[in-house]
Parts: sequence; structure tokens; C-alpha cells
Amino acid sequence: GWPGCIDFGDITPPFITPLPDLVRRVGDPQFITAGETGIGCFIRVPSLAGNVQVEDFCGDTKLVRVTQEPAAGTLLPPGLHTIRFTAVDARGNVSRSETKLLVLEDSTPPTITCPDQPLVVDCQDSTGAVVNYVVRARTICGPDLKLICNPPSGSRFPVGRTLVSCRAEDPNLQLACEFEVVVRCGNFNRTLDYQVLEGGQIQLQWTETSGVLQSAPEVRGPWRSIQGAKSPFVVVPDPKARRQFYRLLPAQ
Repeated sequence: GWPGCIDFGDITPPFITPLPDLVRRVGDPQFITAGETGIGCFIRVPSLAGNVQVEDFCGDTKLVRVTQEPAAGTLLPPGLHTIRFTAVDARGNVSRSETKLLVLEDSTPPTITCPDQPLVVDCQDSTGAVVNYVVRARTICGPDLKLICNPPSGSRFPVGRTLVSCRAEDPNLQLACEFEVVVRCGNFNRTLDYQVLEGGQIQLQWTETSGVLQSAPEVRGPWRSIQGAKSPFVVVPDPKARRQFYRLLPAQ
């Protein structure tokens, strides 16, 4: 009989031209999603499948589908990683290739972050309030740096405005920031009435049965309690003081 043959069709996988190895650094804006302020010590894997060159010698190259693993957008920490590509043609023939991706730690100098607005808290008693706050200094990949803040977090802050200054414990690092802590007693308003007596003395009066009378040379302080002051209270002018302010706060 006549010799015969069998057509097995296309059994040749597409040809992949491997991508060159890549080096990327944490903190590169190219790998931070739009609107994202930071993703920590990682980069997002770029979309690389579209850059892979393939050829299908026995079929239509346009029909070859290329995928990558890890997928684009995956977070990768510093280190050496492998990006694997898979190409599948219209007949289901598969070929694969790999590219190395080296992720480096960030090289940017450390930054310090203080609250960008005054920290406002209500007073706990007539002496003010204990205030906790957070100030951080670090690089993207490094640990938090040690800071010296004055007054430190957890201190008792007096009523009014207090400036907090923070700096790096390491004097070689030029890191410093400031912010204000405002302790207010708006929920404990007290009204003081006064009367000028003979001799220039001033008598203060108030109707509350309890409270602490305080005085200060300026509105912003420092405020000091006048122990044992009761209504009516006679103020003897101090010839050395230009002016003096008084207020009544709730008793502790």
C-alpha cells in the first residue's frame, strides 16, 4: 500500500528571550502606587510580562500569552528574588524563563516626624494633664532611632501652651523638630469678679465653693497655684511686677 503519515500539528513551544536581571531600591518613587505615602521596606513588583519578547515559529506570535510570577504589584522586601515568566501559544505549548530581581535597602537619610498640628487635650485637674505623644525618626528600612524630647511623652503638662522639642540622641544626626501641646480647661470656666480697694489693693471674688486660684505674669503662663486662697481674696500689688493674671480652676 501507499505510505502514510500523521500530522501531529504544532508541538513546538514559543521561544522566549530572557529579560536581563534587574536591580531596584526601596524608596524609588517608581514603585510606590499613586497616592500612596509609603509602603514600608518593600517595593512593588513592576509589570514585566509585556516586556518579554516571544516568537512562535509554528503559529501566530500575537496569540502567545505571557504571565509572570510573582504578579505585578506584589510587595517584595530587600533581597534577591526570582521573577518567572510563562509563555503559552494557541496550541497550549508552554515555555518558561526567569529573571533575577535584586531589591536593595533604601539609601535615604533618616527623617524625624513631629505632629504637624498642636496637640490639644483637656485638663485633668488644676495642675494640667498627663500627655502622651508619638515622635518617630527612622529610615524606610531601619529601626526607630532613639530620641530625646523635652518634656518627654507621659509628662504632666501645665494648663496652656507648652513647646516640645525633640532631637536625635546621636549628635551626629542633624534631626530635630518641635510642636506645641495645648492643655485647655474650656469645660471648667470660672468667673472672677474684682473690686479695687483703698490703697490700690484688688479683691477677687468667685461663687464656686471649690477651686484653685492661680496667677501668672503672662496669659500663656507659667501658672502657679495660690494655696489656700478663698473668696474673697485680696491681691497686694507687687511694685516689681508690671502685671499679673489670675484664673480659677476646678479642684483636683
